Amino acid sequence: MIDPTVKPGIDKGKSDPVDAVAAARAALSGTATGSAKSRDGNVEAIRVLMIARRSAVDTRIETLNQLRHLVFTASPEIRAKFTGLTAISLANKASGLRPRTGDDRVRYTTLVTIRALGTTYGRKPNDSTRYSALRYMRAPLSSLPCSESGSTLPPNCW
Repeated sequence: MIDPTVKPGIDKGKSDPVDAVAAARAALSGTATGSAKSRDGNVEAIRVLMIARRSAVDTRIETLNQLRHLVFTASPEIRAKFTGLTAISLANKASGLRPRTGDDRVRYTTLVTIRALGTTYGRKPNDSTRYSALRYMRAPLSSLPCSESGSTLPPNCW
């Protein structure tokens, strides 16, 4: 943004504190002409979807790390079942476990937890909501469904 208080051709040097003071003075005096983003439209919708996607990816990575660490710290008997597997193979094998109660509570609890983490990692997020939001953003207004209860209707509903 070009600062209206600075005359063209005059170079005062680059300084963040000086720029901050000049921007604050321009805002207080009313000479600043900048405007905030409207936060509507496709860009905002994509930003929101990307936040959800980033969170899902982070959660999945965290679950895989927990699964690997649990297998690594398990008894040698359990560890031997899961060594040398890829992430997807590890999750598939873990989610397929059918632990049985027995004399060893630690072993049973470890296997139940490994199964829960494998199932969580292997579970695909429900993408139908994301894809329907993307379809809604890309659809022309004439193809959107009419809603009598909504306050804003697409042009084809008038």
